[in-house]
Amino acid sequence: MTNHKDANLRRMYDKIKADLSSLNLNAAARFTEYVRLAREDALTDSLTKLPNRELLLEQGTTRLTQAIGQSLPIALYLADIDNFKAVNDRTGFRGVDGYDGGDLLLEQTGVLLRQSIRPDDVAGRYGGEEFVVLGFNTDEDGAEVMASRLLERMSRYHDKKTLSMGIATRNPAQKGTTLQELIAEANVALKVAKGTGKDKFVFYKPGMVAPELPARTN
Repeated sequence: MTNHKDANLRRMYDKIKADLSSLNLNAAARFTEYVRLAREDALTDSLTKLPNRELLLEQGTTRLTQAIGQSLPIALYLADIDNFKAVNDRTGFRGVDGYDGGDLLLEQTGVLLRQSIRPDDVAGRYGGEEFVVLGFNTDEDGAEVMASRLLERMSRYHDKKTLSMGIATRNPAQKGTTLQELIAEANVALKVAKGTGKDKFVFYKPGMVAPELPARTN
């Protein structure tokens, strides 16, 4: 439900846009684009430079809707940095020497994802050390290639740090599928990956049950 503050802001935006339109249609279009870019900037995670959870879910839902409309496959990856708590316990978020802390590891993971996804994909920080990637027009074979590439690059370029991933797919994406449904399935698969050795990806299969994991040490 839209709250009172949001409604007032929307009315103000519509009034300004109408005023600009009466003067110059190009000015109104530029203002609309400025507002869009300003909103995206406000919803970008400051560490990873990826969309934060709110913008991630918004963009992901848009992509999923497009995939459903075009009967295309889609793959959702839920990735978690392995042993992240140990990094913070050992070095702090930034680290004494500024090198191996948790903040830097998050920054590095953001760079990795931004450089690895395609223009039509969506990636964002879901929360903490968890990230979501939505592979548009990606079937299970394509998802496996992408996941393998992410694991290899993470270890090679980031001092042997690793990721675990759970992957949920639809081929094709079908009406009624929701982003939260895919995230929930990927989360089950992620827990299986975490519970069976880490540094791997696992595809969700119907009936898969998440194992009980120990207290957060991973």
